[in-house]
Parts: sequence; structure tokens; C-alpha cells
Amino acid sequence: MPATTQPDPSLLFLHLCIQNSDLNKIDFAAVGAATGLNIPAVRMRYSRLKKSLESSIVDGKVNLNVKSAENAAPASAEEQPDASPASPSSAQKKKNRVAKRKVVGKQEKVAVKQEH
Repeated sequence: MPATTQPDPSLLFLHLCIQNSDLNKIDFAAVGAATGLNIPAVRMRYSRLKKSLESSIVDGKVNLNVKSAENAAPASAEEQPDASPASPSSAQKKKNRVAKRKVVGKQEKVAVKQEH
């Protein structure tokens, strides 16, 4: 019976990489064929995934009880990152650009009127 929920896409990608390897070398062409990605994209995706996974391993150990780095609570207040404002969505960025153009356009009209 198929699972009702899909596993993490990164986990599926890693599983495909392992399936298409001889446990020493990954067949990136086979992974690309299975995922619909070109070979350089497969290599880059694997590289990024590997880097992300390796950053979770400290002194050869990993805490499997923690769901993810975002969900893990820092041990002390000193370890908490500084609060930074959330980055605006692409729609908000577009609104900001349009508003900025309007302001610049009005400033240019005022400058032209002042010259005459």
C-alpha cells in the first residue's frame, strides 16, 4: 500500500543517489534521468544536500531526536541569533519598486517645474 504522505524531497533525492551508485561513485546521469534534471543540476543539488547534511554532524555525532535546525531551541540565550526582520515577499518587493518609481517620477516632475 503506498504511503499517504510524501517523504521530504531531499530524502527522496538522496535515496535515488544511493540507488544509482556503487557506494563509491554516484551515477549522476541515472539520477538525472530519474528526476528529469540535467547532470550539472544533479551534481549541484547533491553537493548542496551533502553540505547541508554535513553541517548537522558535530564531532562525528548527530542528534536524531531534533526534527530540524529551525525547530531546535538553542541551549541558552547567548546562542539565540539576533532577531532580524523577515524578508519581504516577491509581491511586496514589486510593490516597493513600483512605489519607488512613482516617488522618483514625482521628484523629477517637481524639479522640471522648478526650472521653468
